[in-house]
Amino acid sequence: MFTKNNHYPTEKHKEKTSFGSFIMKSFLATTLLIMPAMHTLETPTAQAHSVSHHVNIVINGKVKQFENSPFISNGTTYVPIRYVSETVGAKVKWDQKTKGVTITKEDMNISFVAGQRGATINGQKVDMPSAQLIKGTTMVPLRFVSEALGLEVAWDAQYKTALIGDTNLVELETLGLDEVKLEVLDWSVANNAFPIGTEATVTDVETGRTFKVKRTYGANHADSEPLTASDAQVMKELWGGSYSWTPRAIILEFGDKKLAAAMHSFPHSVQKITNNGYNGHFCIHFQNSTRHKDGRIQQSMQQKVQEAANSGM
Repeated sequence: MFTKNNHYPTEKHKEKTSFGSFIMKSFLATTLLIMPAMHTLETPTAQAHSVSHHVNIVINGKVKQFENSPFISNGTTYVPIRYVSETVGAKVKWDQKTKGVTITKEDMNISFVAGQRGATINGQKVDMPSAQLIKGTTMVPLRFVSEALGLEVAWDAQYKTALIGDTNLVELETLGLDEVKLEVLDWSVANNAFPIGTEATVTDVETGRTFKVKRTYGANHADSEPLTASDAQVMKELWGGSYSWTPRAIILEFGDKKLAAAMHSFPHSVQKITNNGYNGHFCIHFQNSTRHKDGRIQQSMQQKVQEAANSGM
């Protein structure tokens, strides 16, 4: 299913994006590799547990292969920067001494330093997930580059595929792409599959809205925190305007994993993220996970885990 890379990708509520002009289409195609970014991520090398190389790029109905494979790290899709120059016709300049990169196309100038967060667009400083040097290749975040150039892309969460150009040309199942299937993991497995420090995208089963979280604590279940103040606000809105202990069914996506789970939103106890406007952490439960206070399974959580499993998302 297609989703606008706004809060990165959900699968249930798909939305196809369109391109305003031929130039934008060609650039998108060129930037796609840079794609999914979504929310935060930082260096793939520093957080290898949350890196997935299960990423497909489809341009005008054709699957593209690259010598340096695109990957997703904590929700951000990275692609080789050379793809931008080869496909879109933008000029790319590399400074070996400073590790600086400059992308120029018509009246647009984008510059950044590999390994450092942030970039400059036409002289204005903006936030950007840090570009990465992987085996001598500069990998850049697709979302940032595409947005900086005024481009849009479509994302299919079911197949972990970024689509550029005419997204109506092909049905993904006909391309032989591997579908990312929803899993229901027992806590004994989920605890290791979703380790502390991992960032993920949460999709609310009932509404299809998404937000980003990070697991920060927890042994009986996954104690987590909203990644940003915007994510915290989405959570509050989903629970009717105030945080609550009432569980909701969710889908948790990170790397090449898509897991059925449940969570409440009430902030309590310790926290690690201090700039998200959320004082404490909340709890994410999986099949047979238990409460901290008494080590017992919470049936209301388990019912929501099952609801997520049966959602077809």
